[in-house]
Amino acid sequence: LPTTEEQSDLPDDPGRCQRCGQPFAPFPGTDDSTVLEIEVKAHRRLVHRKRYRPTCTCGVHPGIVTAPPPPRLIPKSPFGVSVWVHVLLDKYLFYRPSQRLLADWLFAITSVNRVEAMTDVDNAQEQRSLEKAGFVREGVLRGAQYRAGGWHDIVVYSRLRPRGAT
Repeated sequence: LPTTEEQSDLPDDPGRCQRCGQPFAPFPGTDDSTVLEIEVKAHRRLVHRKRYRPTCTCGVHPGIVTAPPPPRLIPKSPFGVSVWVHVLLDKYLFYRPSQRLLADWLFAITSVNRVEAMTDVDNAQEQRSLEKAGFVREGVLRGAQYRAGGWHDIVVYSRLRPRGAT
């Protein structure tokens, strides 16, 4: 994915100890955070968070003080808020099947040519959902899934990259 780089610094009077007012000294390097975001097309944000070391000895701050990480809906997730907004709007505002969104993203950011999905032969609701998402029923794999003490048939669906898309 393309990368948009940003610089992040400590908020409010960034370079001083809260107790004694002594300045922090710059510390080599940055503490980098990666967040996947979506604008018009997906891109990767690489946020370089500046680091400092206190010059005082009062002990209020840890050994290294770092700018806060970028906000995320799910802590430590690689996905930014815009990804989740896109997923939720797509699903609940536009009533679009999630399988279509995921396949579209896969085709947009990889060179994958074919996406497969499988579901139980008796799961008619999922089969309809896959068909609405542009997947084509290819056939039944007999006895391919062991579940609940017995072998079950599954239906195979696929979706190909649209012609002319790279």
